[in-house]
Amino acid sequence: MLAAMSVRIELIDDPDAGWAELAQLFLALHQYHRPLTGIELAAGWEAAQRTVLRAPPDGIVLVAREGAEAVGFLNGAVRQHPVFDERSFALDNAFVVERLRHAGVGRALLERAEAWCREQGIEIVRLNVMAANTAGVEAWRGPASDRRVTGW
Repeated sequence: MLAAMSVRIELIDDPDAGWAELAQLFLALHQYHRPLTGIELAAGWEAAQRTVLRAPPDGIVLVAREGAEAVGFLNGAVRQHPVFDERSFALDNAFVVERLRHAGVGRALLERAEAWCREQGIEIVRLNVMAANTAGVEAWRGPASDRRVTGW
């Protein structure tokens, strides 16, 4: 599906350089979640989010592009468990514009993140999905039987 759409996945080395379009995707993600949660963005959310994107030396930001247009993103970072000898990748955010949902863009973002994890020697990917986001739960569950999805 993805190849037919000419969507490509890019690793973003400098989130600050592409912040204008990343901010629009974060706002779209928030607008999607707001009816499900009732939670509003905090004052200063942009500065806080930029700090989060820059903070981990072993984190990634991926952007899906259709031509020059950013149509989705995923970000996360490797985390060391505070008690156990376990490193995992925590997928913090993912979003695909509505017109391209169910077209393989989210799966392509996740597969690229999983490939990056393998390159880093990380075998565990963790993500949280709001239980009220039933479409998100189903999207992350997908056809892969080896993925376990829980909600909050």
